[in-house]
Amino acid sequence: MRGLLADVGQIRQNPMKDTTVIFDLGNVVLFCDHRIFCRKVGRRHHIGVELAYRKIFLEGLEYEFDKGEISPETFAARCSAALKVKLDVDQFKKMWSDIFTQNRPVVDLIKALRKRGRSRLLLLSNTNVWHVEHVKKRYDVLPLFDSLILSCEVGHCKPDRRIYQRAISLSTDPTQIIYVDDIPEYVKAACKLGIFGIPYTGAPELKGILQARGLL
Repeated sequence: MRGLLADVGQIRQNPMKDTTVIFDLGNVVLFCDHRIFCRKVGRRHHIGVELAYRKIFLEGLEYEFDKGEISPETFAARCSAALKVKLDVDQFKKMWSDIFTQNRPVVDLIKALRKRGRSRLLLLSNTNVWHVEHVKKRYDVLPLFDSLILSCEVGHCKPDRRIYQRAISLSTDPTQIIYVDDIPEYVKAACKLGIFGIPYTGAPELKGILQARGLL
C-alpha cells in the first residue's frame, strides 16, 4: 500500500482537475459471479456447474458475445448447443443477467469523486448487451460516469490495447490517468500504454490512493 501511494504521488504533475479515473465494472463497481448463472442453469437443466462454466466462459462463447460479434439470440442458441439442452431465450436472459450486487463502498467513492469534481470518470468494461441492459435497469451507477467504454459497443475486449486507447482518447490528459481493475492481467496491459494501473483489492485501499492523489 505504501509503495502504491508513493507511485501515485509521482504522477501528480498537472492540476488535479486534469486527472481521469477509469473503473472496471465487474467486481469493482458491482460484484458479479458467473457461477450464479451456472448454478441456475444447472438446476433447471440438470447440468454440472463446472461443465456449464467451462463450456460458456472458458471455451470462448462469452468472449464473442462480449465483443458484440454475435447477437443475443445467436449466443443463446450456441450455448444451447454447447450444453446440449434447449434454453428458452427469455429465461436464459434472466438467469444470465441476475448475477450482480452493488459494491456500495466503491459506488460511494465514485459519488464522492463526482461531487468533488476534480476528475473525469470513465467506465471500462468487458460486457455484453444483456448485462448492460440489466445494470441500467437495476442500478443507478452508470449515470455517474462521463463516458462508458463497453466491449460490446467498441468491438474490443481487455486486454486488447485498442480498448485502452479508446479510454485514453476520452481522457482529459493522457498523462494523468488512474485505472482500477480487479484482474492483474488487465492492469498490466493498461500500464504498458502509460496508464497508472491499480489492482483493486478493496475499497479502503482504493480510497487511500485517491486521497493521496488529492481527488477526495
